[in-house]
Amino acid sequence: AFQTLDELLVQQKMNFKERVDADIKSIKNLSKMVCYLPNDQQAAIDLGASLVKNTNFDYLILADQQGNAISSNGMTLHLEHRSYFQTALAGETTLSQPRYSSVNHSLVIPLSTPILVNHKVVGVLAAAYKQSDLSELLLPSYGGRAFAIITDSQGTVIYSPKHQNLAYYQNNLIDSISQANVLQYDSLAEIRANVINQQSGHSLLSLHGDRLLLQYAPLGINQWYIFMIAPETVISQQADPILTDSALLTVFVFLLFLLLTLYTLHLQNLNSKEKIKRLRELEAVAYFDSLTGL
Repeated sequence: AFQTLDELLVQQKMNFKERVDADIKSIKNLSKMVCYLPNDQQAAIDLGASLVKNTNFDYLILADQQGNAISSNGMTLHLEHRSYFQTALAGETTLSQPRYSSVNHSLVIPLSTPILVNHKVVGVLAAAYKQSDLSELLLPSYGGRAFAIITDSQGTVIYSPKHQNLAYYQNNLIDSISQANVLQYDSLAEIRANVINQQSGHSLLSLHGDRLLLQYAPLGINQWYIFMIAPETVISQQADPILTDSALLTVFVFLLFLLLTLYTLHLQNLNSKEKIKRLRELEAVAYFDSLTGL
């Protein structure tokens, strides 16, 4: 059952990383097109609006070294105290924690990169996509009963599907897990330690009478984590036919191999008899005189 859940986790992780890697490549390419910072506000707005087209981003922000910024939809901003601005100003491209945006009045995930001219940082290009867009990447399985949750290294939820009972109690998934009883495998303390140390693991939980399988692993981005959660019955129902089919296939392959082995031995036996017969005929020709009978 955990192997099935782990396969789902790997697929979800791959989908998420591919999207983020593509977005990082996209914003880096866009920053190369911004070889100057327009002094004219309308020119900056027009530039941002043109660049944001055909991307996954909800909006772009163009900022100078002092943090004075303009968004692609015309809002003036001051980013000097924002961590993602400071990180980009230091020369790094970074994906930040979700935060409330005054630009579109929703939770967004900022992605920022430095604007370089002659290898010198002259400003910052930041992009944002809505946190809700992650639902397109982390699709639920088994009719929505198996789902993924992304957290940071402290267990704070970065993304979770709506109306999932384990994640709905509070904003920290590990605190939410404490509402359940650990039946087997990793304890709550072990889960906390593994997440801090970027280790994978799994656990079997009981919550409101349901037995839940929990599989978790590092996401490979910002020390974030991905948790896959599913009722044990759902995975077992899916896994049992697969195990049955695998067992039948194994028996079939074994019988086929046995028949081939027996057939090969039979052919070898026939071949050996034929060789002995021919050898005796050769011996008769060589050593027996048909005229004298000697």
